[in-house]
Amino acid sequence: MIKASKIKKIIKTKFNFLCSDFGAKLVKEEIDPFGVFLTYTTDKAGLCVSYEPREGGVFVMVFPLRDQEIPPYKFWYDVIDLFQVKDVKFVERNISNYNNPDPKELEEALEHFANNVRIHAKSFLEGDFSLIDKLELIIKERKLSGKR
Repeated sequence: MIKASKIKKIIKTKFNFLCSDFGAKLVKEEIDPFGVFLTYTTDKAGLCVSYEPREGGVFVMVFPLRDQEIPPYKFWYDVIDLFQVKDVKFVERNISNYNNPDPKELEEALEHFANNVRIHAKSFLEGDFSLIDKLELIIKERKLSGKR
């Protein structure tokens, strides 16, 4: 079984560009019974990468900072929704066993997210929050339809 510390290391490796390219800082590392969570912040925004076996794998959330602080979770947005708003065709990579992921599958899934974040979430991470109204609409529609 892959250890949480190994998952954390893979996330750090794949998302290191946040620090080198965007000047982000890794501000929080958490391993708990629900998964592995790493949170990065730039001067204006943040991003949390997580691996959550019980919830179904890899999740990447973005959020604007509020007074230089990480806002409550309800003000976070799924990066896949951000891709959708930008008309990016994003298909998540398969992880066949969430409770004991194959390290290669996990690396590929995280790399796929990282590559797309690098390109398509760049403006958000730099402080362009002009798409938040569209993201809020997606969330509202999802709630109304009862999905995810």
